[in-house]
Amino acid sequence: MIRRLIPLLLLVLPIALAEDIEAKCRSAEGASSCGQCIKQHPDCGWCRDPHSKLSSRCQLKSKLTADVCNQQYVYSPVTEMKVDHRSLPLQQIDPRTNSPVQVSPQQVEVKIKEDETMKVEFKFFHKDSGPAQIKDFQIMTSNFSNTGVDVTFIIDCHGKKVEGKKCDKVPDGTVLAVTAVVKLTKCSDRGSIPITVGAYGARSIGALYVSPLCGCECERLHQIEKNSPLCYQHGNLICGQCECQPGRGGHNCDCPLSLYGVSTDAELTNKCREKPGAPVCGGHGQCKCGQCACDNPATTGKFCSCDNTDCPRGGPNNQTCFGHGVCECGKCECEDGWTRGDCSCTTQMITCMEGTLVCSGHGKCECGRCVCNEGFTGATCNAEEPQDETSSPQDDKPLTPTTAAPKSKETSEIEENDDAFTQPPPMQPEQDIDSTEQPEESSDPQSAHLLTTFIALLLPILRYL
Repeated sequence: MIRRLIPLLLLVLPIALAEDIEAKCRSAEGASSCGQCIKQHPDCGWCRDPHSKLSSRCQLKSKLTADVCNQQYVYSPVTEMKVDHRSLPLQQIDPRTNSPVQVSPQQVEVKIKEDETMKVEFKFFHKDSGPAQIKDFQIMTSNFSNTGVDVTFIIDCHGKKVEGKKCDKVPDGTVLAVTAVVKLTKCSDRGSIPITVGAYGARSIGALYVSPLCGCECERLHQIEKNSPLCYQHGNLICGQCECQPGRGGHNCDCPLSLYGVSTDAELTNKCREKPGAPVCGGHGQCKCGQCACDNPATTGKFCSCDNTDCPRGGPNNQTCFGHGVCECGKCECEDGWTRGDCSCTTQMITCMEGTLVCSGHGKCECGRCVCNEGFTGATCNAEEPQDETSSPQDDKPLTPTTAAPKSKETSEIEENDDAFTQPPPMQPEQDIDSTEQPEESSDPQSAHLLTTFIALLLPILRYL
């Protein structure tokens, strides 16, 4: 049973996960700003297109197609690494120090989201020359505490992966592979965080620049359009979305809050949510001054939650509700004269009438057709069904206890003997094996019993003849 469920689970699980991610993107927190949107999940994206009609600008990236958002305005940063192409190869003479390059690459930039990690691969050329005669390899870094960045190192030390900053007794001229695992544990407004990476005694170092992806570039002050005409000059345009002045609300700051009994734009928008934290208008419409305007004419309801295309279809033209009703929230509302869940059943009875009688008085009218009682037929049940000439009416009816014919003595005897044939013989009492009155035993007791039963059945018949 479990093995049969595994393929079903493998099919359903990705769908459930995708729905969970989409709910995070379209949450109230995600819809509040571009910066909050990209924090919800790596697959969330923000539409900066000021002319987009999306109810929420924060959507799954796959949902931000060209028909809902200009692709040039889709913002969805990802954790990535970029190595400076000007980095010198390992052991090449660095003209600045006139010594071999001991770490490569020399510059790496990591753009990273909160709680995500990125692995950066370094190579170190170890030299133990000099007065100190350095035998051990030791990684050295600048101080990056309290920056929200965490870096751990994994060294390929004598053929084993060792987590830490030290590898003992490394031969001169050895090239060591080192992995720096970068993680952003906390977002901050510090901008790019530089971290130097080198080795004890080495004359060259590497630079690791960590750029937290905690906000959106369009949220920076120099990119904000104040008192934008797109916001009716009652708000600022930030990342394509209007941030309204006090006393104003709505998609374009076109709603005076006092007229709608609220004091903030958030309260006005919440009138378009089915419950706190739910998507605006169920994700299928726009909130206009506290009321939902659904995107699709076939979608209705206070929160655009009714799909008026999800109703039974049928009839000659395969119409919704068979062409005799309208679809309301997935249910057919039938016109007068039609009934049933799909509006396919007429309540008119004219086709069932025979004179003044419904179905000639021998049936009932269902959906414009007669359903006749037993023994009658025809479009209006006006004809009797023909009877079988070889049988009498009584042959078709079983005899009831009050009308059954009395049994003859012979019949009773036959039935009694028939019962004896079908039932096992009664158990005989034990007899004394020394008794002289004991009958002779048959060589085949079963055959003897069948013969006795057959004779008992045959005698009444012979008497009757």
